[in-house]
Amino acid sequence: MPTFTPPVGPSPQTSTRHEPTRLVADFGDGYSQRITRGINQDRRVVTLVWSVLTHSDAQTIEGFFAGLLGVDSFDYQIPGSAASAKWVCSAWTRTEVDDFIASITAELTEVFDL
Repeated sequence: MPTFTPPVGPSPQTSTRHEPTRLVADFGDGYSQRITRGINQDRRVVTLVWSVLTHSDAQTIEGFFAGLLGVDSFDYQIPGSAASAKWVCSAWTRTEVDDFIASITAELTEVFDL
């Protein structure tokens, strides 16, 4: 499994969204019961932003994501996280800021593959 090692770290705009898996049974009159589902109950979705990249660095990051085609997972340690995890990047956006600078925004979804 490849490890994502970007040439520069992401900008401080990184955000993490948690998507817990659960089952909800609605009984009517406002009553409901919730239970977690599965062993990996808190999937993280992380948005990484690289706001100032040289075109070469942007090509390196974009090439890594394009090579996996949003199908194959990779190891990556989110800045500030204690350990690496497995991720899939199914969407990213590259913006040309000017003739010398590019930016990339990527959404990584945590996966629990073997």
